[in-house]
Amino acid sequence: MEKLTNLKMYVVGVFCIVAIASCEKEQEVIPEISNNTEGFLSKTGKSDTRIEENAEVVIPILHRSYSADISKEDADARFEEEVAEYMNKNSVNTNYEKGYSTRWYYRIRTKTGAQKNNETDGDAKASVRFRTSRGIYTHSVSSLNNAGDDRERGQTDYYYLSAKYPGQAISWVEIQSAKISLKGTDGWFITNYDIYAYPSYQTVSATGSTYLRSSPNRWLDNTFFWGWDTYSTGERGTGRLNF
Repeated sequence: MEKLTNLKMYVVGVFCIVAIASCEKEQEVIPEISNNTEGFLSKTGKSDTRIEENAEVVIPILHRSYSADISKEDADARFEEEVAEYMNKNSVNTNYEKGYSTRWYYRIRTKTGAQKNNETDGDAKASVRFRTSRGIYTHSVSSLNNAGDDRERGQTDYYYLSAKYPGQAISWVEIQSAKISLKGTDGWFITNYDIYAYPSYQTVSATGSTYLRSSPNRWLDNTFFWGWDTYSTGERGTGRLNF
């Protein structure tokens, strides 16, 4: 009888130890509840980062938006007309020295997804990495936000920009890679991100062209209003613009 009683006490003791350990384990794995009620959509692995502001504020010279019912070909043609009209109406500093240019011009094109909530009111910025006859140069665009609504559902946005290699004239330039970033928690589904530099954009005689085409087809999103999410194209630029 005494042995049986001792066995019962032993079994009860083991059961209590297992129960306490189980409770502690359950307490350890309880997840923290997120307050992100709208849902987090980004899969870039680069969200909620801080981006240092540029000392130089760089904004597009020209911006135009075209709605979803306009084809890519028609939108391209319309923007080319806008650029040509701008260049005819605005005087620019021109370097007539053959074979060199102190500045080059290019365009950024983004397209927003056509499904529900693909659009955004968040701030956006871009950077384009160029290879030039003088070396590597990254042109950082402070803001892609302009008068009117950018990045609306199904919309294509075009930006015409100017870049220069600090203190140097160049004889050629190539687009190497690019990034585009979105600030805040209003997610954006970007389907296309393209950069082009054509001879027709330049203020001096030029030949050839350089461009980069990418199809992100992904969300840019953050869980904090101050965070930036970034899509990187990788080194996929091609071609060369010669002066």
